[in-house]
Amino acid sequence: MFDLLTGPLRLPAIQPPTTHLGMFTSAIVGFGDTTVELIRFGEPPETPEEEAPARLWGIAFEPAHSLEESRRELDRRDLPRLSPQVFEMPDMAGGSSRMWTNLSVGLLEHTRRARAAFFIGRLFGGLQQRQMNRMVQKASRGEEIRPIHEERMDSMNDLVGHGLVFLTEYDPGFYDPTRGRVEGHRALQEACGGSLGVQGIQEVIVGTRDIEVARSQWRRFFEPAPEVETGLWQPEGGPALRLDPSGESRLRTLVLRVSSLVQAQGLLRSERMLDEDAHGQTRIAPTTIGGLDIRLTDRNQSRGPTKKE
Repeated sequence: MFDLLTGPLRLPAIQPPTTHLGMFTSAIVGFGDTTVELIRFGEPPETPEEEAPARLWGIAFEPAHSLEESRRELDRRDLPRLSPQVFEMPDMAGGSSRMWTNLSVGLLEHTRRARAAFFIGRLFGGLQQRQMNRMVQKASRGEEIRPIHEERMDSMNDLVGHGLVFLTEYDPGFYDPTRGRVEGHRALQEACGGSLGVQGIQEVIVGTRDIEVARSQWRRFFEPAPEVETGLWQPEGGPALRLDPSGESRLRTLVLRVSSLVQAQGLLRSERMLDEDAHGQTRIAPTTIGGLDIRLTDRNQSRGPTKKE
């Protein structure tokens, strides 16, 4: 996927594939002021035929305040969450330093087991953090860390297979999000939007089985940002989030904004990557991009508040 996005599609590589603590490998691709992180848990398959389909798995938001303030605010708004999880890296002195902290929020309709995991994880989140700390300590001593095996991934998929929504707070010495957005925007401009003329991510579409329950939760999450139309929010900076009552609860679609839809269609057609049966929409053929649903638009759809249901 990284080779496709940074090769034929010529999008800027922000971070090349990097293995973290022997557990997972990630790479980051720039889409302007938003980045997409590609993650693989465990070892890569031996042949392309064994490659599992790609999927949209998580949305990371930058908190408006400190993560501790955000935690209290989530509780006040009665939104389910896990305990904060700190990610550290070994340092030269044999200790560790913080890279970032994630705070997962239960905004997607999970299985019964997943809802139970959110409840238990909130009560006993320290157990997971201690396990993470032990792995960092092993890495700092040069000890081998067992990779995430397929059986453990199957269990994880069963719990949070619909995806995760989380807040991420970076340590200032590790990464500056404000600087990252400026550099990401510059990198995309220097690449002229890649071969598709990408200007940014327009929307993230989230499928839901119960639109009213989902609207209530996301409305509380985004306050005071308004719901600009039914099931649509436009946060300050970054893509909009749209709910779709598709009958399947999951992170479903990325909509990319391009400078010229006609030119983008021509490029995709020449690369045999255009979905010719997309019901009037422009979509990259899922079979050419790991099964993902990625659509294109050349309309800037930012809106002001409108009357809602």
